[in-house]
Amino acid sequence: MTLGLSTIVGLLTMLATPAIAGGTVVAAAQSAGCAATARVDGEYAGGSIVTVTITNTAATAATRWTANVTLASGQSVVSAWNAIVATAGTTSATYVTAVNAAYNGQLAPGASITFGMLVTGTGPTPTASCINNAITGEPSVTLTEADNGKTITLRIGQTLGISLPAAYRPTAVSGPALVKALTRGGYPTDQPLFEVYRTGTAGSADVSTATDYACLHTPPWCALPQKLWQVHVDVVGSGD
Repeated sequence: MTLGLSTIVGLLTMLATPAIAGGTVVAAAQSAGCAATARVDGEYAGGSIVTVTITNTAATAATRWTANVTLASGQSVVSAWNAIVATAGTTSATYVTAVNAAYNGQLAPGASITFGMLVTGTGPTPTASCINNAITGEPSVTLTEADNGKTITLRIGQTLGISLPAAYRPTAVSGPALVKALTRGGYPTDQPLFEVYRTGTAGSADVSTATDYACLHTPPWCALPQKLWQVHVDVVGSGD
């Protein structure tokens, strides 16, 4: 879509002014110490300006957050500010994943930040949710690509961090011994994958993922090899 000069000026003016009166707000969705609220702050021919507010609802500080925003079918993101945004579309909706920028990941208890998106297409006010690391804290153990194939042991109460290159999809886990508490980045966001697992019950679990690339799904096609990554985790009781 090509915007005329007058339209661009009008959009910039709206971005520099407070939200319009009567802007529609969708109630905050809260998860893992984080609440997200989506609001339509302005409309133009063929689209709207959406502001998402992220609030740290935990009693401890957060240093990073990830938001998920659902747009209506036919809507798409033209640009975004105050966050790093990637989208994945389906036939019925577009799912937007946003992670904090380098300068706005820090959130004290009760503190909020906003990020915005210029969205084309029409539809209801988007819905949003978020997670942060205020609850999970820093992992007890962090694994990288070099740990592929290893077996590790954790005690109940410890946490497992996973740090992989951006080409890897978010991991999957088998078994109740681990519970995923945080995911940010990874394919298709073009951002490094970072995840945190909490230990659940004593037992074993396999955590696995694989690389993926856009050119394997849409032209121009490519033949890039896919890498598999898997670790085996044994969780033992605190007295074992």
